Amino acid sequence: MIEEFLWLSHVFGAANMKAVKLLQRFGGVSAAIEYCLQPDPPFLSPAEKKRVAENSRVKIQDLLGYCEERGYKIVTLSDPLYPAMLRNIYNPPLLLYAEGDVSVLDSPLSLSVVGTRGASAVSLKAAFTLSQRLAALGIHIVSGMAIGADKASHDGAVSAGGITIGVLACGIDVDYPKGALNFRKLITEKGGCVITELPPGTRVMPEYFSARNRIISGMSKGLLIIEAGLNSGCHLTASHAVSQNRELFCLPPPDIFDKRYDGVKAYLRDGATAVYDESDIALALAEGLEAQPRLSDRKTGSESEPAVKPQSIPPGIANETNSAAADDPVLLYLSKGPQTFDALIDLTGLSELALQDRLFSLQLDELVCENGKGAWTIGGAA
Repeated sequence: MIEEFLWLSHVFGAANMKAVKLLQRFGGVSAAIEYCLQPDPPFLSPAEKKRVAENSRVKIQDLLGYCEERGYKIVTLSDPLYPAMLRNIYNPPLLLYAEGDVSVLDSPLSLSVVGTRGASAVSLKAAFTLSQRLAALGIHIVSGMAIGADKASHDGAVSAGGITIGVLACGIDVDYPKGALNFRKLITEKGGCVITELPPGTRVMPEYFSARNRIISGMSKGLLIIEAGLNSGCHLTASHAVSQNRELFCLPPPDIFDKRYDGVKAYLRDGATAVYDESDIALALAEGLEAQPRLSDRKTGSESEPAVKPQSIPPGIANETNSAAADDPVLLYLSKGPQTFDALIDLTGLSELALQDRLFSLQLDELVCENGKGAWTIGGAA
């Protein structure tokens, strides 16, 4: 089963919703691979079809051997050890490469902590102290292994002898940030874990951070923002957290006129929970409070993300069908001629996620296709 997930992961790469849609549609990884292996499957791009042709089980065995030699574990979407909360986000990773104790990944009490790399001394102290006290209470601290607020939160959890989980935007064996390998070792020695969806040897790329952020928020019941200006990368993680229905916590700014906290002020105005000490977080998590969509998703306007079920469960997207519904708005507008993705958003009123979801389903049914000119049209493969 691990080999099959590795095969599928190689074809589609990280954070590609197509792979998840295939698992939903066909109910398992073996059937999804069978679809990919059929002659000229319309759902696959030319690059993906090329990787299908080049995919080698010898390379997969080499990768498995490399991970085994170094003690890296591979947790797939169908593995009971796969984090339940992460499994149920809109686009869960097909698999996780992990170093450390993978049993700590699926915790009912976990908090993600994010903040700017250039955080102030006050913010760094808060990240460290809150993480330290929460970890001492048994709450797992999740963060992105970056310098600044991320590192302070990991440090705090480790100093309390607690569990912390680092989520990487690179391969499990890549030393990023430079000199971080020794700290990763300390995390695992203290019972924590370091994970990534990217295969070993993968160097950092800007797009990997956004994909990593959905994992950081998806791993936990809540997200704590330590410090963020209006243009902070923390907003990407916060956007994921809101659409995943996670509780959003924010550290009140020590200076209301300091622009470094303008992003935090916006979330607090919109209803995020202000954190004055660890009890504000611990009580919310311990009581099992289910986060409601308390904040508007200003970036995408996306709805709550539908869950992805384990592979033994039938597809979870309710509007998937093998027949074209007469009242389907996407088919209705495409029947009048080719339409771009942006035009379909305006015409149908669907969110980006909902439209992407519907187009994937219709493409799998060979009812629509991309025409190679940046537009969608009625029909099978162009």
